[in-house]
Amino acid sequence: MRGLVTLLAPAVAAACAELPLTPQVESAGEPGAPIYVASGAFTPMGYSATGRATYLLDKAGTAVLTLSADFTVPDVPRVSIFLSNSPDIELAVKVGELQTRTGAQRWIFRVPRGAVWSWAVLWSEELLVGVARARLQPEG
Repeated sequence: MRGLVTLLAPAVAAACAELPLTPQVESAGEPGAPIYVASGAFTPMGYSATGRATYLLDKAGTAVLTLSADFTVPDVPRVSIFLSNSPDIELAVKVGELQTRTGAQRWIFRVPRGAVWSWAVLWSEELLVGVARARLQPEG
């Protein structure tokens, strides 16, 4: 049995390395006063989406990602939202699956102190394609 595990381990590791998904962030309680706020409107990556994404961060490393009340996304299977420093999900952090295809949504999670991202990316985990993205611009 040990020999079989030894033989399969490289294949499993290689298959996992090809997945574009990263670990989810750790959930957290309500944040304190924000020290950083950034937001942006969604633009298509193959599918259209409307609305805005807003990222807030407090000094303790509690973050909030919200989608606006006018948010909509087409009927694409298993859409999740990621935070990234590139306009795709390379080196991105998965925040979670969409709770609904329309309307306001909110996720609260822990991040390393000072962690900021420049993109919110909607990604279909079933189709392995980008749906839409929002460039997160810091607010004054």
